[in-house]
Amino acid sequence: MSYNIYDHFYVSASAFVYPQGNQEPWNPDFIYSFGYFNWRDNTFSIQYNNYAGNSFPWKEGTAGFLDGSLSISWHKSF
Repeated sequence: MSYNIYDHFYVSASAFVYPQGNQEPWNPDFIYSFGYFNWRDNTFSIQYNNYAGNSFPWKEGTAGFLDGSLSISWHKSF
């Protein structure tokens, strides 16, 4: 699921379902991201993505906010 909050600001989340007993410890239950993304020429974007092994609160081994990544990019057409 992805939602455009305002202009180029967005939030995104996905949840995963695994067959009984087939989820490995590193497989996440959910992932999320948010940020500002502008694809136009000569613009900057800043995004936070957390694809770590996030688990639902009732499970052990959940990843934290600091396990994600922050990216800053500049878009330039050639």
